[in-house]
Amino acid sequence: MSRAVSHGVPRLLVRLPLGDDESVVSFLQRHAEANRAVRMLDLLRLLERMSGESLSDVRTVVHSRGALHAVEWLTGLDEGALDSRFLARVQDTHVRSGHHFWPTAARFSPRQAVCPSCLLDGGFARTGWEFVQSPVCL
Repeated sequence: MSRAVSHGVPRLLVRLPLGDDESVVSFLQRHAEANRAVRMLDLLRLLERMSGESLSDVRTVVHSRGALHAVEWLTGLDEGALDSRFLARVQDTHVRSGHHFWPTAARFSPRQAVCPSCLLDGGFARTGWEFVQSPVCL
């Protein structure tokens, strides 16, 4: 039985593959652009309705397993495809992904760090760029 309940919502017409280490924000942005009638705010509200969770910003989707499963449903990904991108909040000071802990401030910077060369080559933002601690891309 599917974990993400569709709530009568059809899947997006244009469904793109998830890039290796692609951030959820980037994945949603690419889908919003590919499905031209969809804005990021529209996707966020749809994910709220499907998951039953309040999402203040598209970057908070990774803090909700229900919202991640709703993304999987909408985009046609296999169940669990986004499980590795889940970030658990540890108090108000840190986030955890698997066995890795980061200060919350390391992720929630006012701007998304990017590597122009990698962005041009891959076409999407990588998850690791959300935790950039130095101005150099590996």
